[in-house]
Amino acid sequence: MSPETYSRAALELLPFSVPEKGRGDKAARHLVDSRLESANLQSCIMEERRGSPFILYIGSTIHLIMESNPFMRFNTTADAVIGLMATYYVFHFKYSEKVQNALLFLQSYVFGEKDKASDTCASAHSFSALVEKMKTSSF
Repeated sequence: MSPETYSRAALELLPFSVPEKGRGDKAARHLVDSRLESANLQSCIMEERRGSPFILYIGSTIHLIMESNPFMRFNTTADAVIGLMATYYVFHFKYSEKVQNALLFLQSYVFGEKDKASDTCASAHSFSALVEKMKTSSF
């Protein structure tokens, strides 16, 4: 598998690895949503209303959706995550409560930007510790 495939899989699994209390499987779609290549962009956006920016994969095409509109396209998952986090920062959006822990993990662990919210997020801390442990373990 390519590094891009691993990155995409990791991003899609992140909301389940740092879950929100009492949130179901559909909550993950508030961070990342994946559809088949044949899917219609506007239909995918309108199928489920999301008030916060999110990443939408249609096949191998990566879109950043903001306010129910395509905002940007990216070539890699890494670029899309950077774009997503930048969108929250630049436009002063509040993190979606449905995937707040995943976003706090990205903010604090991946981008190294800690604040009061990320410092008090127990699930982000636990997942960060697990990632660090895996990095130092030999398989």
